[in-house]
Amino acid sequence: MKVYIYEKLDCDFRIDFYSGTGFPQDRRILHSHPYHEFSLISAGDITYTSNSCVDRVNEKCFIFSAAHQLHNPFINQDKKYERYQIMFRPDFLNTFIPGYSTVFSSFMSNSTICRLSDKTYNRMLTIMEMLFERFENSPDAKESALEYRILVVELMLLASEVFSNSSGNKRSETNTYIDEVVRYIQTHYSEPIKLDFLASKHFISYTKLTSDFKKNVGMTIGNFITLTRIEAAKSLLRQGYSVKSVASLVGFPGTSYFIKIFKRCTHITPLKFQQNAGNEDL
Repeated sequence: MKVYIYEKLDCDFRIDFYSGTGFPQDRRILHSHPYHEFSLISAGDITYTSNSCVDRVNEKCFIFSAAHQLHNPFINQDKKYERYQIMFRPDFLNTFIPGYSTVFSSFMSNSTICRLSDKTYNRMLTIMEMLFERFENSPDAKESALEYRILVVELMLLASEVFSNSSGNKRSETNTYIDEVVRYIQTHYSEPIKLDFLASKHFISYTKLTSDFKKNVGMTIGNFITLTRIEAAKSLLRQGYSVKSVASLVGFPGTSYFIKIFKRCTHITPLKFQQNAGNEDL
């Protein structure tokens, strides 16, 4: 089973639009990439899983997937799905607003979902339509770069405001205890995680835990634990930790086993990944 994809963005900024049914995808795949991804959802039935949340959304909302964070939107292919999506490198706005990372630090540090009022949704939609029109007509025009940045800044300011206002009132539409299980894994991935313990912690059976988790998240709990550890390992490898140290720090029982699983998930060895990350142009 293919469980992980590592993607590259070969330019500073991209935008695309999709409307229709039968959106191509694989629910089993959690992935990350070195760029931010912002989707404005107009219609659809989406179950979104990330490092920080599991939620179900439909219309008039946005999904923000932070760079280097594990995520996957599963789209119901039988229903109409419509969205604009922009992708930009973490440093895309830095030349325009040197302190942007501080301004948006709380919003852009984690992947999130937020539902929108009609007024905010309509303004975001107008911005997306403007971006799409300009990018479609002159995707390589340097004179448009400033305008792109201004529009993206306005979009992110709106998103940040919605995030700040809703962060204390967010309600997941998935099973509450599954959200808690996901958060537990994200916090304790470096430790041995016993599924029997997680089941008893929530006063349910092992069978119900594994069944509910797969139904809500789209993969087995074992795969999710593995992918969470692999994502953490990639972060440590980028920081220069040795392969042996990383294996221990993220919860693998031995270096050889870590190398085997890392290569299975990413199609590259940890050492090769570390070498490539050193040359990564963000």
